[in-house]
Amino acid sequence: MKLMPFLGVLGFLCISSLFLFIEFIPGHKELDQFLMKRLTRVQPPSIISRKVTSESGKVMYVLGGAQNSLIARFQIAAELYHSGLCDKILLLSVPGITEYDQLLERNLTKDEWAVNKLGSFGVKKVDIELASFRKGFFGTLTEAEGLADLAARRDYRHMTLVTSQYHTARTWLTFSTVMKKQEVTLSICGSAEDAELIGHLYEYFKLVFYQNLVLPLYSSQLLESTFGSAESSAARGVSRMNGKYVS
Repeated sequence: MKLMPFLGVLGFLCISSLFLFIEFIPGHKELDQFLMKRLTRVQPPSIISRKVTSESGKVMYVLGGAQNSLIARFQIAAELYHSGLCDKILLLSVPGITEYDQLLERNLTKDEWAVNKLGSFGVKKVDIELASFRKGFFGTLTEAEGLADLAARRDYRHMTLVTSQYHTARTWLTFSTVMKKQEVTLSICGSAEDAELIGHLYEYFKLVFYQNLVLPLYSSQLLESTFGSAESSAARGVSRMNGKYVS
């Protein structure tokens, strides 16, 4: 038992060393190509019927992320916007401040920065909307749940998702799982954002984690809540019958 802390530290150092020197290992380019094939999902909005998008509007959602990632995503979103494949762009509202603005003489909020940056690509601000979702431990899953709720309330029938290219597989898997019971068709586009092998490897670990643990647990809880509510309703019905409340 005394060796456990030592083995834990040793394991951490080994994994850290692997991440630090992985790009110097022979065959790392082939590994990167292998990872990208599994991390990428292509489902462009151009293959979706125009009739579907016209029924509830052409809505796009840009997933949240770091500023460098968002700039690349905004470029793709703006291209789709100008090509007529969307007329409303939803952005994740994020609290906090960012860079200093000389004209305003204060720091911009992250929401202001995002709207201004997307606007710099020619998107009208009236066509940009900030969406605020509850906070959760699993970011992509939390966004999917929030967007699913918004789509249900607004009766959206089609949505285009925009994220980094190496994030498209996990995004598609998560959003399609959460929106499985909703009549919402999805398309997804990825930005050609530069990322190192380490980033791709980390994303692959998260994809496997989502595939084998997060989403199966989410689906099982969803089934339990559905059947649980049905069983509760049935039990209340039996109780009312026994109590002679049935008309």
